[in-house]
Amino acid sequence: MTHLLSPGGGILYGHNGGALHRYLDADPTDGSGTDLDGYADDPVDTTGWTQVLLSAQPDSIR
Repeated sequence: MTHLLSPGGGILYGHNGGALHRYLDADPTDGSGTDLDGYADDPVDTTGWTQVLLSAQPDSIR
């Protein structure tokens, strides 16, 4: 990953090789990545994601 960001709530977005992928951490407070679930079959964008700055709004739904 060249960029990784999170709006909170265990939601993560990762930028890698022109693609943007999303992940969900079942327990973001445990300090472990073993419960990280990637959505490889449903990326945000598979190619052409050229933004160099990524930002996220904090998760306030909970």
